[in-house]
Amino acid sequence: MDFIRVHRSCIINLNHISKIAKNKIYLSNGATILIWIIWISTVLFSATSSYNT
Repeated sequence: MDFIRVHRSCIINLNHISKIAKNKIYLSNGATILIWIIWISTVLFSATSSYNT
């Protein structure tokens, strides 16, 4: 399982991301999480590298 911090108080499992749009992550359970602006590039990189492995 791959986890990433997307906010000071929020860590998510990359396998449960269903969509990333602007500064929000949509999870497979229907939850929506706001991403810190400074974390967007890290989240996108981690999510894409997770799907490529």
